[in-house]
Formats: sequence, C-alpha cells, structure tokens
Amino acid sequence: MTTKTYAEIIRSADEMPADLFAARWRLMPEAESIPGIDPADLDKAKEVLVQLHERITRPLADIRKAAGLSQQKLADRFAIPVATVRNWEQRDCCPIYMRLMMQEALGQWSPSADMGVQIDG
Repeated sequence: MTTKTYAEIIRSADEMPADLFAARWRLMPEAESIPGIDPADLDKAKEVLVQLHERITRPLADIRKAAGLSQQKLADRFAIPVATVRNWEQRDCCPIYMRLMMQEALGQWSPSADMGVQIDG
C-alpha cells in the first residue's frame, strides 16, 4: 500500500460513516493489502473494513481510558495542554492524525498490523 492510499483511506474513514466507508473500499484493489481482506469474501471484507473504521475514528476519551490515563496524564505524556485534551474530548474534535499517533504510541494502533502499511526507510 502506498502512503497516498494509506492517507486516502484514513481521510475517508474520518469523513464518512462505517457502512459507506466499507462499501467504498471493499472492491478497491488498494485495500487488498489490509490484513483480513479477501476479495473473494465480500462479507468478511466489509467486516474487516468496519472494524478498521472503528479503530481509525475512535474517540479520544476511549483511547485515553483504554490506556488507563487521566486527562492530565495524557496531556503530560504528549506535551499538550490539559485544556486542549478536555476541549477535544468534549467537542469530539481531536484531529485524526493526533488520535492515530496517540493510539500508536500507546500500543493501540499499528499501521503495519492494522492496514498492511510498510514504511520505507
């Protein structure tokens, strides 16, 4: 999967509901590298994509609680003002890149395991 495709999948998950996201990507050849996607099994592909959508769009409060952190501890860990964390949680407006970065740092998200992304380096 290219970085461009990865970014497009992430962006589309943030912009549309799970069913529409799954319908959009289920038949795309780019999605075949996502672990669990089998082009011959469209129902399984939809299930995998809906689960991926849920991980990508996970609210910040859920991420924080799963890590067992208070708002203050999360703010300290990522050098963000606690008022910003509170605002993001109350308004459900934390940028998607921040949610994914936090999930990855907290061991809740892995681009390679969850999406088959291989980072060239």
